[in-house]
Amino acid sequence: MSVSVLNSELEFKRGFGLKFKFSLAIILLIFIIMGLVTFVVRSRVRDTLLSQMQVKGMALARGLAGNAAEALVTADRLLLAELVDKAGKQEEGILYAVLVDKQGRVLAHSNFKLEGRSYQIPAGAVYERVKAGKIIHYMLQGEECLDFEVPITLAGKIENVKKTVGTAHVVYSLLPIRRLVYETLQNIFYIAAVCLGLGIFFVLFLVSRIIRPVKQLAEAAEEVGAGNLDLELEVRRRDELGQLAATFNHMAANLKQAQVELIVKERLQHEMEIAQHIQNLLVPKQSPRIPGYSISMLYRSAEEVSGDYFDFIDLGKGHWGMTIADVSGKGVPGALVMAQTRSVMRSIAHFNLSPAKVLSQANLNLYRDMRDDMFVTVSYFVLDSARRLVTLSRAGHLAAIIYRRATKTCELEMPTGIAIGISDPDTFDLMLNEKKIKLNPGDFILLYTDGVDEACNHAQELFGSKRLLQTIIKSAHLKAEGIIDSLDQAVQRFVGEAPQHDDITMILVKVE
Repeated sequence: MSVSVLNSELEFKRGFGLKFKFSLAIILLIFIIMGLVTFVVRSRVRDTLLSQMQVKGMALARGLAGNAAEALVTADRLLLAELVDKAGKQEEGILYAVLVDKQGRVLAHSNFKLEGRSYQIPAGAVYERVKAGKIIHYMLQGEECLDFEVPITLAGKIENVKKTVGTAHVVYSLLPIRRLVYETLQNIFYIAAVCLGLGIFFVLFLVSRIIRPVKQLAEAAEEVGAGNLDLELEVRRRDELGQLAATFNHMAANLKQAQVELIVKERLQHEMEIAQHIQNLLVPKQSPRIPGYSISMLYRSAEEVSGDYFDFIDLGKGHWGMTIADVSGKGVPGALVMAQTRSVMRSIAHFNLSPAKVLSQANLNLYRDMRDDMFVTVSYFVLDSARRLVTLSRAGHLAAIIYRRATKTCELEMPTGIAIGISDPDTFDLMLNEKKIKLNPGDFILLYTDGVDEACNHAQELFGSKRLLQTIIKSAHLKAEGIIDSLDQAVQRFVGEAPQHDDITMILVKVE
């Protein structure tokens, strides 16, 4: 990566600095805290004052009702007026006191002009029943009021039975409460303003101390971005900022090495792309067309470069060599062994129709040149298309699956043999065998690699040979391409979102 690229990546349009952002954030936090405190205090003060008013109002209304009971029976209006006038002057906030008879007519009122009229509660009033009576909340001439209503009772003729002869009302205005709340808030605002001023000063001072070394780090980062990779900051602090400076020095010291590693990585990536391109050239792009047969294949690598190999070789006179192989290694090493195996197999197959002899010659050519930790499993068969005869040999690979339409069953064919590259030629030839298999119309042969039956889902379960055989039987009525597609879809459904861990390769030849 060049210095010019680094510079282009570091360029940006400068906005508000950290100092401004930190200061603004803390100041906003102070405002929010002040707002919350104000809201809580206002609610607490108002609730406390309302509670006190309710206690006093109900006590005053009960006292008025008790004192007015006898005077109400004797119709002593002078005494009633005196009681009402006294109750209305008990404390600040009382608008008036009223005594009402059983028919709702005002017998005594702080405003004597209203005596004799019907006592009306304004529309929209909210009633709250309490133990001694009612608390009525309503608006009166634009003013919020609480009306404390207590029944006036007398002892009846029956013991413990009281008779209601009227009601006593003491009406409070909530204006004094609002005034007290406002004064409380005003005092809070004065205190908050002083705290805010001190807080802003402290925030600016503290943020400046914190941001200064961060600014130095930013300037150093720009210098490194400009190409000065030898820059080293002096570490004076022993806190997180000092640790950040030390980390910055370590980063600058490693940046050169990182650039070298990046160049190496890009070169390896380029080599990987070349290997992948070569491999794509070697793998058949389509299946051969053989009269009387449908042939299909699937090839999907787990990495950019696969270790699986398959091939179709035209041997002439209606004979076709078909092979599938799996290299023990993946990536570039596996691809190189795969390419070598393909080259050897193709050079030998044209001169021999015996799969066992072809594999024997392949092992002879590859055994001495192959690394100790690598080997290749191979299944190779020769198809005599005219006779519908398959001659199969296997070098340590998975069993070939033969489907019989007549019985709708699958057979596993496993001629003996060990992988190429493991044993010397004599031992390899001793273990190797081949088998002839007759195919009838509707029958087919499937070769595959272990990426199919060992496909794994997120629960670490394997697709397995049982599911493989079940899928084959269900889709056996389709052409070769349809069967391969069914197998692929079954594996994909089973695996779900789990990553592919191994290459997946299949070839299928079906007699029409």
